Amino acid sequence: MNCMLIMVIIAEQEQIAQSKQKGELLTWDDLAKMKYSWRVAQETLRMVSPIFGGFRKAVKDIEYDGYLIPKGWQVSSSLPILSLLI
Repeated sequence: MNCMLIMVIIAEQEQIAQSKQKGELLTWDDLAKMKYSWRVAQETLRMVSPIFGGFRKAVKDIEYDGYLIPKGWQVSSSLPILSLLI
């Protein structure tokens, strides 16, 4: 990460921290003021999804790429792997 960006993020967080009383929690308004921190969080979520994958249940027998998936079986999908295939 760019050193200048890190300095900007720290500055925006320190500015908000200084406006708070000791022990006072962040509000949605505080989070809205963290423009750079929010963008870093969005980019992190774009690159590394917090949802790893999921399961689907075969509702009928299906053949995929030469493999038979019988009705009732569960198939696991991995979003990080699928994103590499697209």
